Amino acid sequence: MQRIINVSFLTPGFEVVNEGHIVVEDGRISDAADGFIAGEPYRDFLAVPGMINSHTHLGDAFAKGADFSGLSVNEAVGPKGLKWKLYENSTRRQRISAMRKTAGYMLSSGTTTFADFREFGNEGIAELRAALRGIAIKPVVLGRNCELSKCGGLGLNVDSLGQIQNNMKKIIAIHAGENTGEIEIALKYDPDVLIHFTKATEQEIETAARRGLSVVACPRSNMKLGAGKPPLRQMLDAGINAALGTDNAMINTPDMWCEMKFVFENFDVSPEEILRMATINGAKAFGLNAGAIEKGRFADIVFTDKPNSDAVYWLAEKCGAGNVKGVMVGGKLIIGDYGKSAPVIHGNRYI
Repeated sequence: MQRIINVSFLTPGFEVVNEGHIVVEDGRISDAADGFIAGEPYRDFLAVPGMINSHTHLGDAFAKGADFSGLSVNEAVGPKGLKWKLYENSTRRQRISAMRKTAGYMLSSGTTTFADFREFGNEGIAELRAALRGIAIKPVVLGRNCELSKCGGLGLNVDSLGQIQNNMKKIIAIHAGENTGEIEIALKYDPDVLIHFTKATEQEIETAARRGLSVVACPRSNMKLGAGKPPLRQMLDAGINAALGTDNAMINTPDMWCEMKFVFENFDVSPEEILRMATINGAKAFGLNAGAIEKGRFADIVFTDKPNSDAVYWLAEKCGAGNVKGVMVGGKLIIGDYGKSAPVIHGNRYI
């Protein structure tokens, strides 16, 4: 089935085609070019790539109301941290329900893919799958203590690196850098993705760049837990593929607009670089055919209000969940309606 959408859209080079069209066939973009042609009118909106939240702990969503103020990383989420005490009093039903609502929020606010560190082995993966049933958001499941056939790769801490097998063909992602010395340890295991990287040395930045590693920064989480600031400017200047994640759902709302705005206000990073970290860089980190409105990529597209000013600046610093008017995943408009009018969100209905 072919679908032609007349709309302004953001190119892979982060330029805006103000009067263009996107052609979607079999879930992929078959064309994106200048000029309105016969098709569905979305002329009052801006089409941008679906965002990729490159690091989450969705299972923690059941404890969103917990008070982590004043706690260090180890006190909050370390082996004996508050997180695990909260888990002891949770039920499977509570965890699944909270994950489902949170995944729905991510989808409705413009995140079409998320990478999740799954604790609790096969059962933890099963809980996530149950929570996502019927919700179109795409997960990259990174497990631990689990069967590799059930996940897309491993999501590990530096104290669980013994799970890495020789000649693994799946993603290896490691928490490293919230504590001194972790990155040095992690680099010995030839990871694909490092998470946090806040205490990286100049040599470690150079090593990560030379090896072509991706680094996922979680600046809001790092600030709240006193873990420092990821060296985003130095990482980008070195050529590291840097992506963004929102981290623990019990600590942060998984809202990529908030993450981008925080980076804009607190780091020496351009709006274009921020958008790249939230879209195409995340796709590169996990080998996804998404993250850009480009021929051949999956039609994972977000329709937002159309700004009157610099669109790239507006998206990185001003746009929010309330500006999202439609979300398409794999060519299907999940949030909103096709028809003679532009897409309209149905309140909080996520599926």
